[in-house]
Amino acid sequence: MAIRKDCKVIGIIVLLFFLFSCAQKRPKPSGVAAPLEKKEEKIITYEFEDIPVPKEMKFVPERSCLVEYANMKGGMMYLEGRVDALSLFNFFYSALQQNGWNLIGYFRFKPYVLIMDKPDRECVIRIEDSGWNTKTEILVVPKGIELNQPTQ
Repeated sequence: MAIRKDCKVIGIIVLLFFLFSCAQKRPKPSGVAAPLEKKEEKIITYEFEDIPVPKEMKFVPERSCLVEYANMKGGMMYLEGRVDALSLFNFFYSALQQNGWNLIGYFRFKPYVLIMDKPDRECVIRIEDSGWNTKTEILVVPKGIELNQPTQ
């Protein structure tokens, strides 16, 4: 049952990817923090070297799925931590662009969603405040890969 729900969520995120991939205007949210200064002691990376994460966010391997094949790497990283959701949105908005990611679009507030791409990959970051913790899912998929939904 949980797998079916995860497939639906991933399917919706991929659909949103394609809807925003044709966007001509690159929006900038109001209230976005200034570009981040590189403070290596406060930023770490987990599986993707060009996706920095604040140290307060902890990687949850039981809820993550990472795939590496030949020279392609993708999957979904799940993170949790006690970080303000808007601050985390602003962090990813700035930090990913500093690492060469292009903003395609975003949703703000309940949940926050950032959609970004590079020439060879696409990335969706979903941030949700759940009371004590902020939960974050980072989905990275190589471009040109077709994702088929399971048949029922």
